[in-house]
Amino acid sequence: QPKVVATLGSVALEALKAIEYHQISLKNDIGNAFDWNGRKLVPLYHPSPQVIASHRRFDEQMQDFQTLKKLI
Repeated sequence: QPKVVATLGSVALEALKAIEYHQISLKNDIGNAFDWNGRKLVPLYHPSPQVIASHRRFDEQMQDFQTLKKLI
C-alpha cells in the first residue's frame, strides 16, 4: 500500500485508469502531485535518453524528481 505512486511515462499513467479513473495527463500535469485512490500520484516522463533528447531535458526531469523526493 504505497503512499506515493510515480508513473514513468504515458503508458503507466493511462494504465492506472483501470484501477481508478483520473483525468491527469502527462503533457499538462507532469511533476505535480495529485490525490488519487487514497494516495499521491506524480506523473513523470520516463527517464530514457530518447525522452531527455526529445521531450524533457535533464534539468527539467530533475526538478520533477525533486517533487517526488519531497513527497517521499
